[in-house]
Amino acid sequence: MHVFPVKNIVHLAKKAGIRYRIGTSHRLYNLLNCNVLVNISRKNSSLHESQLNLQLLQKILQIKPFQLHKKEKGVSFSSSPLSLDEIYNLLNINLLDISTPVDNLLLKDKFNLILHPKSKGSAREWKLENYLQLIELLPVTDFNVFISGTKEEAQQMEKTLLSKISSFPNVHNICGQLTLNQYITFISKCDGMLAASTGPLHIASILGKHALGIFPPMPPIHPQRWQPIGKKVKIFCLDKKCSKCRKSRECECMQSITPQQIQQYLMSITSHF
Repeated sequence: MHVFPVKNIVHLAKKAGIRYRIGTSHRLYNLLNCNVLVNISRKNSSLHESQLNLQLLQKILQIKPFQLHKKEKGVSFSSSPLSLDEIYNLLNINLLDISTPVDNLLLKDKFNLILHPKSKGSAREWKLENYLQLIELLPVTDFNVFISGTKEEAQQMEKTLLSKISSFPNVHNICGQLTLNQYITFISKCDGMLAASTGPLHIASILGKHALGIFPPMPPIHPQRWQPIGKKVKIFCLDKKCSKCRKSRECECMQSITPQQIQQYLMSITSHF
């Protein structure tokens, strides 16, 4: 099932003799190499990414060997993305039993918050200066803050952010210190995360954490398509459609979201924490 179609892989799947090859019908190489086609266009769709993927998955159930018995209950493909978290449960995965090198920094009497400023170029990002200002606004008595990212991202954040946090006893730099499994486990032990549209934010949301996402209002990378799924998701995005940053990595609309707005929401969470 070609969820993220790559022309060469689509061709190799056919060459390898894979019996069922599912893809969308709007790509020429899919027409030539896939034998199960779904009539959807991701680029122009108003659906959430999860809903588009479920439409591909639905085709599997129409193939005779995989057809469900009438009495069996399958996935509801009309589900809204906000209810899809009920289909799976990742809260009991074995990864949660892994210890991490930074577990000793967690505090039970404070809100353990991960700030994940970078996205390895996969999304528009909130400026690092905004994260620093947010750190200044968060009360030391209430928040225990972790800045995460890869070693390469740490270098990008060093001058603007990481070099300035030494005066904050409640802020810890954990960039590049954890394996992927350890990082997922650490997210499960924290209370929330703030990030742009990137993988760790989705992990936090499906693990039942407070997932605060900052998004651009530009299709198809807006929250309507990519917002995390979970009961504790909060999206910060201007209520408009804008394409000014389509040819730029910086988004004026995202930068107009202030650290004060994020701080106020976080304070409202901790008041019930």
